[in-house]
Amino acid sequence: METKGKIGVLDSGLGGLWMLKHLRTLLPEYDYVFFGDQAYVPYGNKTDEELLNRVKAICTYLFDVRECTIILLACNTTSTTIFQELREWVMKTYPGKYVWGMVRPTVEAIPLEESAIFFGTHRTVTSHVYKNEIEKRGDVSAREVELPELATLIERGEQTDHYIASFNTFQDTTKYVGVLVCTHYGIVREDFKKAFPQIHTWIYQEDIIPHYIRTHFISHSDLEKTLSKEGTLEILISKENAVFENWKNKWFGETVDITIISL
Repeated sequence: METKGKIGVLDSGLGGLWMLKHLRTLLPEYDYVFFGDQAYVPYGNKTDEELLNRVKAICTYLFDVRECTIILLACNTTSTTIFQELREWVMKTYPGKYVWGMVRPTVEAIPLEESAIFFGTHRTVTSHVYKNEIEKRGDVSAREVELPELATLIERGEQTDHYIASFNTFQDTTKYVGVLVCTHYGIVREDFKKAFPQIHTWIYQEDIIPHYIRTHFISHSDLEKTLSKEGTLEILISKENAVFENWKNKWFGETVDITIISL
């Protein structure tokens, strides 16, 4: 009998764990393996070459050792900088395996003809991937706001409300859709809503990605049937972190163990 595969979720830290929480809420029947690369956090200060080599090593481990069929890059830095190269490598090296990113589902969730403000890390914003993709859809404007320290503040468990509010310097009257393009940022979504009251609609990746995947599974039943469904969960990290463990306990309970994996 052919071995069925698991869904891998990969990120440097808490943003991916937040995404995993929402995935398991909507799609609890599948088996998940989360890898939080705490030894290399943050990804935003790494070169493309460093990122590609690191993520390849983790994907190799998740495919070969942890029996993953799909790996979700729950990280906008990797999704906007190295995704195409990584995807081509997976297709060549692991036929029948898949790596999914964040960009396409996010852009498709933005209503047509709506102007958007993308809030992200330095690497995501300076890639301009989201801005370019949304502007391909028509005569719409897109703005980008870089919050270089926010992911680190969240990783440390520090207050973020005043820091986020300091970036509200907009003078125009355009009605924007706010899009958080760092998976960490959804953890403090309420701080964004308070800091930017002029934004009428918000899009959170932890909400849209699980629904996107469920829809994909419905239309690609052959792929969905290759996945194992015992509702198991493994949480792996590359370096111990007390703040990470606290959030894990809050979202998944103390009975779910963390395993340290050195790669």
